[in-house]
Amino acid sequence: ASEAPAPAASQGGVSPEMIELAEEMASFEKEIADFRKDVAKLVEQQFALKKVEVQQKYDAAVSKFVEEERKRREEAILRFEEFLNRYPDHPQYTPDALFRLAELHFEKAYDGYLEALEQYEGDLKKFDAGEMPDPPSEPRQDYRSTISLFDRLLGRWPDNRNADGAMYLKGYCLKEMGEDKPALDQFT
Repeated sequence: ASEAPAPAASQGGVSPEMIELAEEMASFEKEIADFRKDVAKLVEQQFALKKVEVQQKYDAAVSKFVEEERKRREEAILRFEEFLNRYPDHPQYTPDALFRLAELHFEKAYDGYLEALEQYEGDLKKFDAGEMPDPPSEPRQDYRSTISLFDRLLGRWPDNRNADGAMYLKGYCLKEMGEDKPALDQFT
């Protein structure tokens, strides 16, 4: 009678086939993990590219609106200035025109400040990278034309319905320009 072949030697009760299978599974799990990392990287790269593409389209669209807004603001400033030249002392309409013109000058100055700030930040990066020999000057807000128009309104029509708003906005402009004491005087 022939004897059945002896079972393969086992290690701790686990057959060599089971050990080999466990090693193959571990190798396969590592490959899956690597594959998932590669897929995640690819998805992140594609997302970043798409995000840049969308941002560029958005920036282009917004840029058109910003330019149109600037153009219309300039047109409105010219029209209000023409009106004030024709009617410098009209008791009903001149105060409102002065107030709105002051607001338009504020918007223009603030827009200019934001542009200068963006330029400053870019120049500061260049300076930090050693691409510029001297540090850039930090932009300052300048609302002198706005303040002048509010002074004109408040001096001629101190009881106008916009006087409180003019005093507040004048104080705000002074504060933004770093003139704290005159600003505080406007608020008290």
